[in-house]
Amino acid sequence: MSKVIVNGYCYKTSANFLIDTGACVSLVSTSFVQKLGYEHKIEPCSKIIAGLDNKPVPCRGQIKLEISIARTQVREIFIVCDYVENEFLIGTDIMKLLDISINFRRKLISTTHGKVSFIDQPFFLSRSTRAR
Repeated sequence: MSKVIVNGYCYKTSANFLIDTGACVSLVSTSFVQKLGYEHKIEPCSKIIAGLDNKPVPCRGQIKLEISIARTQVREIFIVCDYVENEFLIGTDIMKLLDISINFRRKLISTTHGKVSFIDQPFFLSRSTRAR
């Protein structure tokens, strides 16, 4: 099965959100927090996050951020990690708050206020690229 990734916003900055029904907490990448200029807002965190291999995932702390997916906003705490593949990993904690429904056949995420399609491949610019 392919990954469920949708586009949304953190404040007014576009971000990719990986929807992970197997995760009970939600994560944000350290690099995205730095992009927002919010490193100073990271607070200590006592949670220990385990990856799929049950090894601990190093965490920088936690931060309260406002996100918007499918025209539904929530302001919640995210665990800040270096090893997040997309800007955000949305776990069941945030899925419940946003009342997210996933339609795999139509490749849609639905909330009470809107819908958004899965994106095929997240696009990251890791270096400058010249377009012709």
